[in-house]
Amino acid sequence: MKTQSVVEKSLCFQFVTWIFDNVTDDCRHLIVRQLTEQENHMRTTVIITKRGDGYISTVSGKFGGGHQGRRAGLTPQDASASAARYMIEYAQSNPEGGDLMAPPEVLDLIPAHLRSIMARAE
Repeated sequence: MKTQSVVEKSLCFQFVTWIFDNVTDDCRHLIVRQLTEQENHMRTTVIITKRGDGYISTVSGKFGGGHQGRRAGLTPQDASASAARYMIEYAQSNPEGGDLMAPPEVLDLIPAHLRSIMARAE
């Protein structure tokens, strides 16, 4: 994804403001609805990282749910069980699906179908 400069963001804001000033209320409502629907698309991300003698997890869900820095276990087996549980809890319930990132020793223990969960068809 390309990052926008301050100038690009300012021009974009000015353009959107101009559009809003020059369209009907019905059209304005449709634009806001479309933008809101697009912003709500967010895949779940589950990240397992090695810290000290064990593993920690960070989870980002669709509606702001999740956690950061929670213990995921001392062994790769414990961490993989935690990661699989989080993928089931967060990614399977998310219509956009989700992805898992983990060290190789953890990722190898997680079933392939839980490493990346596809978005559901609408």
